[in-house]
Order: sequence, then C-alpha cells, then structure tokens
Amino acid sequence: CQMQLDMFQKEAKQYVPSDKDMPIIHMSQLIGLALGISPAELGMTKRHMTSTAALNRFVGA
Repeated sequence: CQMQLDMFQKEAKQYVPSDKDMPIIHMSQLIGLALGISPAELGMTKRHMTSTAALNRFVGA
C-alpha cells in the first residue's frame, strides 16, 4: 500500500489539486524514526518516489 500511495501521487493530484507532495512512509520507518534511527538508515533518502526531505525538520536530521 505504501508503495502505491508513493508512486501514484501525480495521478492523484489530477483529482485533488495540490501543489505540495506528501511523503508516504511505511509504518516500520515511522517506528524507526520514533526510536531515533536516522532517515538515511531507514532508506528514506533513496527509496521513495516522493521526497521525504520535508520530514527532516521533525526528526532532527
């Protein structure tokens, strides 16, 4: 499910206009962030179609 939400944001924007991307992360990544694991260690910097950079201000990266 996470991959589908991440991959098809462009198509979804045709129905719900928005100029912002919404980073979609997997539950295990969310738990990892809560435990203090860095986004890079969780694969959030390279493995997502939508940038997760907006999350950096919340995780102290």
